[in-house]
Amino acid sequence: MATIVASLTLSLFAALSPSSAFAEPAPPAPSPPAEAAPVTLISPVDGQFIDSVPFTVTGTKAAGSSIQLHTGDSGNPVCIVRADDLTTFSCTVASIPQGPGVRLTAVQLVTGFEPSSASAPVRVLLPPTIDSRSPELASGLLQGSGYPGATVIIRTPDGRSWTAPVSSGGSWAYMLPAEIPSGVLRLSATQSAPFSGSVESAPSDSLRVTLDRDAPPAPVITTPAAGASLPTGAAAYAGTGETGATVTVFAVTASGTDVVLCADVLVSAGQWSCTGAALPDGSATITAYQRDAASNTGAGSPPLTVSFGQAASTPSHSRPPASAPAESPTPAPVAPVPSTAPTESSAIPDRAPAPEGLWADQTPFTTAVRGAIGPGTDLTWLRAVLLAILAIGLLLIPARMLATTLTRGRSHGNESTAARGPLTGRNRTPTDDDPDPLLRSPGARARTIVALSVAGAIVLFARPVDGQPVYLRVFVASVLALVIVNAAATWVPVRFAAWRQLGSPSQRLSLLAFPVIAALALVSRVAELQPAFLFGLLFVVGLQNGSQRDRGQLGLARIAAVFATGLVAWLATTLIGTPVGFAGSFAAELVNIVAMTALGSAAIMMVPLGDLSGRAVLNWSRPAWFASALVVFTVLFAFLSPTLDAWQEQVAAIAVVVVLLTFGAVGISLWLWRRVVTPNLSAS
Repeated sequence: MATIVASLTLSLFAALSPSSAFAEPAPPAPSPPAEAAPVTLISPVDGQFIDSVPFTVTGTKAAGSSIQLHTGDSGNPVCIVRADDLTTFSCTVASIPQGPGVRLTAVQLVTGFEPSSASAPVRVLLPPTIDSRSPELASGLLQGSGYPGATVIIRTPDGRSWTAPVSSGGSWAYMLPAEIPSGVLRLSATQSAPFSGSVESAPSDSLRVTLDRDAPPAPVITTPAAGASLPTGAAAYAGTGETGATVTVFAVTASGTDVVLCADVLVSAGQWSCTGAALPDGSATITAYQRDAASNTGAGSPPLTVSFGQAASTPSHSRPPASAPAESPTPAPVAPVPSTAPTESSAIPDRAPAPEGLWADQTPFTTAVRGAIGPGTDLTWLRAVLLAILAIGLLLIPARMLATTLTRGRSHGNESTAARGPLTGRNRTPTDDDPDPLLRSPGARARTIVALSVAGAIVLFARPVDGQPVYLRVFVASVLALVIVNAAATWVPVRFAAWRQLGSPSQRLSLLAFPVIAALALVSRVAELQPAFLFGLLFVVGLQNGSQRDRGQLGLARIAAVFATGLVAWLATTLIGTPVGFAGSFAAELVNIVAMTALGSAAIMMVPLGDLSGRAVLNWSRPAWFASALVVFTVLFAFLSPTLDAWQEQVAAIAVVVVLLTFGAVGISLWLWRRVVTPNLSAS
């Protein structure tokens, strides 16, 4: 028994001893290979033709390596294969330059080894593009991009094809043959280059084109009537036409001179109207032509013979319509052909001759505003009222709700800024031993002049102006317009406060006005708004110690003053008509910029945020704020009706509506969450 116990004891000690735990040594780690297998390209091969992207690159590599694909001389990889244990790789390339010898390089990276690479030159010719947003697409003018020096082949599903060369800049254009009638046409394009031989690129995406080759009918002139007597100055012309087309009215004087009375007048709701250029005394024959959105020009309207000036006051000089063709030796003007460049002998001037030269040239600011009174404005004002209600409900009210929600959210967790001490030396009280400043700040008058000049220059950016003389003229008109608008925005509230005994309002220059002026000018320039949507108020006016009622009344008086200034300027544009010469162009630009700046500023002031007057009016009386906002925005949208007409069938209009709906939904939802949901959650 003792022998058995001793044997078991010895066996247990032997099992627990350290030497027995490591009796069997671990197998040695595998040594790395002497060198990694090189990378190779299987596809594409040298000289292979690639006609589209994306395409797949395949090859072999070393186990445990990663692959980077490069095209041409680019240092950035177009495709990366992560390290794995496979010895083959596949990678999809979505971008590659075009040309006869584009080098495709695969770089292999293995830890502990030098990188290796393999490359293959390939020929690349990708599908060309067809511009689907070209405004001339409906007329049959195709435009796009391709490889420089290549030939674009345009095809239809029924087998018809046409070719167009690609310029050295990579663009191409082609006018479809005139025998193709109006209707829907599906097109795609390929391209071939000298290095591609008989092989073409893959086809582009199919494009659906709606051709409009039908000339519009002749417009009708309803005003003036045949045989009417008109003043030599600006006279009114009106009529009917095709909605969306533009009408140009010509006059042929008794001396045989062709004069453009009105150019490119937009037909809205089947109506058009304009104020024509000045004509000399005597009889003249008036004819109108219209061009549709596809640049098709129709026949001219029946010529009307009218009298101007002294001839208009003498009945013996006025010829009845029936005898006008026999007595007038002057033929009606020929309709302009858009594709034919005019020569010196056949060019028709686009306005009445002006002796002042470049100083008298017109700019986009000269004819930026459509008259407030004329045929077809009923639907314009009805649309303006509906848009004003939408703007108030989807923009102004949600903006106020959103600002209230965010402000209350911050106020619960932040200490009052009034309790904080001064953080920098700028906030401390000056002492007697402070040194005098080396340069004293400019006075209030100098700051005002500089501010108005800078703002006037920014306003000019809203529309392109070519030519140094006219640029200086428009700059002066812009500065004077801002002087008028800011004078109305500051002088009227001061007089109103004195009349109502509200105290003396404070006035200060607002630096925040300049970013707003620049932003709206940039939006008007990029979106090609005609007329532009501008802002021009540089000063903040307010009561320091007034009641809520006093501040609201002062804010409403300020808005009304600016709005009335813009409305008077808009009505003045109707009286000025088509400007002639330096003085006429300057006057038109002055009232146009006043109208654009004042009406836009009044609309911005109605926004109930920050230090704007609209917030003071809303805090005082919600009905007064809503009524004034409805009036201001209705007039604003009627004023911007030419832009709205141009946007009716564009994606931009849908995008604006979607943004407004989204903004309104977010603002109202956050406000409801803050006012309704959060209190209920806290109570529960």
